[in-house]
Amino acid sequence: MSKLKDWVIPALIDLLKPKGIYQKVSEYVASVEGIEEKEGIIYGEVPEEVILWEHDLKFIVNIPEGQKTGFFLDQRKARKIIRNFVKQGAEGLDLFCHTGNFALNMIKAGASKVLAVDISSKAIELGKKNAELNQISGIEWLEANVFDILKKLISEGRSFDIVVIDPPSFAKNRAAIPNALRGYKELILRGIQLTKPGGYLAVYSCSFHITREHLLEVLISAARDARRQLRVVAESFQDLDHPWILQIPNTLYLKGIYVEVL
Repeated sequence: MSKLKDWVIPALIDLLKPKGIYQKVSEYVASVEGIEEKEGIIYGEVPEEVILWEHDLKFIVNIPEGQKTGFFLDQRKARKIIRNFVKQGAEGLDLFCHTGNFALNMIKAGASKVLAVDISSKAIELGKKNAELNQISGIEWLEANVFDILKKLISEGRSFDIVVIDPPSFAKNRAAIPNALRGYKELILRGIQLTKPGGYLAVYSCSFHITREHLLEVLISAARDARRQLRVVAESFQDLDHPWILQIPNTLYLKGIYVEVL
């Protein structure tokens, strides 16, 4: 995309007529690809924060400080799907909650309370603002390491009607796959243990290197260890504005599997 900027920027201006364009730069990707790009405004004016609508919810997005674009747009479809598994009065657990996108959707769908956990204090603070913006209550925000809090919740005998596990990329290259799968195994095993019988567990991978088959294998292994049966009820991929090109395999990077825990 760096090489195509001279075409892309005029096309965006012509088609969308934006007030401004902000270029986000990942230092890791820039170093791997050997490109020299600076982050910042490359056209017009861009405010630090904007408010966007998704379905019937509003979200504040911090453009300079937010992770990637500041909002995980590729999970739009998944956040709508999750509502199908929320029963009135349900209790939810949103792990790696970022700015509360799944948590807010669970409350909107009828959950009575949701525990939202993330290690980022900035994400948690923005999540609280998003809840206030939508006049939503019932979310307990917890700044903590997810792996640590899972052990604590199990030791306390907690359980939930719906558990969402949407971690950051654990595998940025092939060499990281074994460690990533061990991380997924621990998350999914704990997630199953925390899900009430008849409840639902949703797990996602945003890494091309962790495939759908990897996720299914880990789900089977974790279910065996937990002595629980899983029934697949849905799958999701990135939304259509993040194209999946069949001839470019790594464009299919985001996978989600939803299971009923029996």
